[in-house]
Amino acid sequence: MPELTPLAAWPLAEKPIGPITAAAFGPGAHIVALGNGVGQVMAYDATGAVIARRSALPAKAIESLAWYPRGGRLAVGTEDGTLHMLDEDGALLFRSNVSADGVSRIVFTPDGKWVTGHFRNASPTFRTLVVEGSRGAYGW
Repeated sequence: MPELTPLAAWPLAEKPIGPITAAAFGPGAHIVALGNGVGQVMAYDATGAVIARRSALPAKAIESLAWYPRGGRLAVGTEDGTLHMLDEDGALLFRSNVSADGVSRIVFTPDGKWVTGHFRNASPTFRTLVVEGSRGAYGW
């Protein structure tokens, strides 16, 4: 079995605080978002430069991240069961407390009209969120 070889220590500049708890590549894989255990999300370009950040989301830990299929928005699932939708600059578009359990997985449909999440300690249930327009409209 071939071994994976790291290309470089990355990111080179500003690093997130504490251990990374979630990561997601953006469409086209030229941006990566990293989340940590203290509610911080940072987006980096291919050179490792910070291009957006959101700190102190009202939660203890980021559990999952997913980019909107055409870019421009990032869904963030947190330990307290909240789904946050951020724009490309890290500004909060909306949030919804969707469960008493952490949001452990987020998936968009390819057209970006729907997003679904799975909850860490819940029964095997997914809930679906309707995403419309640039700011988003939602309903469970």
